[in-house]
Amino acid sequence: MPPSSSCDPRRSRPVTGVLVGGALRNVYRRQRMVPGLVAVGDAVSTTTPTAGRGVAMASMQVAALLALLDAGTELVTVAEPFGAWCDDQVQPWVADHIANDDVAVERWQGAELDISRPLTSMAIHAAAEVDPRIHQHTGAFMSMTALPDSLAPAEPWARAVYESGWRPSYSEGPTRDDLVAVVEGALAAAA
Repeated sequence: MPPSSSCDPRRSRPVTGVLVGGALRNVYRRQRMVPGLVAVGDAVSTTTPTAGRGVAMASMQVAALLALLDAGTELVTVAEPFGAWCDDQVQPWVADHIANDDVAVERWQGAELDISRPLTSMAIHAAAEVDPRIHQHTGAFMSMTALPDSLAPAEPWARAVYESGWRPSYSEGPTRDDLVAVVEGALAAAA
């Protein structure tokens, strides 16, 4: 079977070794404003895979770019309005990932949820388990048809849930201490 054209060594060559899960960071990149050049997908934004939003964000970008082109925007100038759209519609999702991941790391390190700060989207969503009124705001957010700030009206309800002392339950499985013991055991065995 002949190699696929995308992997044919006459057409391409690797510039690095295999990067398994490489650069799993939350990053937003603005358009470079080079006439005729438009960045889409991972060239605009990357997020950690915790919410599985990468393909959805890329699909939204493609739809927005095609809508601009279909409306008559010239390819040579489309980066400017497309960049503005990305700033409004993609950057908030990256910021949402940053906030959620920061809190997740704190929680993994054993910290309690700090309700003196603004609640993250995932904290608001989790509180719907106790206060069903929150669900009226989470559906559009979870389907990515409304931006993360669409949860703001539900934050007071979620905050009341947390102020009552409720916390989301942990999934079944090893505890943080169990995982630390596994890592320490592996490090000790390697030494």
